[in-house]
Amino acid sequence: MSIKTLSIYLSVSSDDSNTIQLMLIQQRKDPPTVQEYDVPVFTECKELFIKSQWDLTTQQILPHIDGFRHIQKISAEADVELNLVRIAVQNLLYYGVVTLVSIFQVLD
Repeated sequence: MSIKTLSIYLSVSSDDSNTIQLMLIQQRKDPPTVQEYDVPVFTECKELFIKSQWDLTTQQILPHIDGFRHIQKISAEADVELNLVRIAVQNLLYYGVVTLVSIFQVLD
């Protein structure tokens, strides 16, 4: 899945030499705050995501998101500052790429 699949593109031509390119994106609500004990879980198959379309921090943490590791562990294993991991996962939440599960639900 790519960010482009979440958008609608429209091209409007007024004449032969003038074209307006528009991109309509879906307005979403703000995602919840990501805590260090939250476990991100992909909403779709991990292999469907185009890694190169995400920022460098997200690219660095994507291999560590497996549905078992919590945010703090992902931060340590990916060698990325905890706050940056929280922001990157919050961005993935915004686009519906991941959902969060409490670490206590994973341990049960």
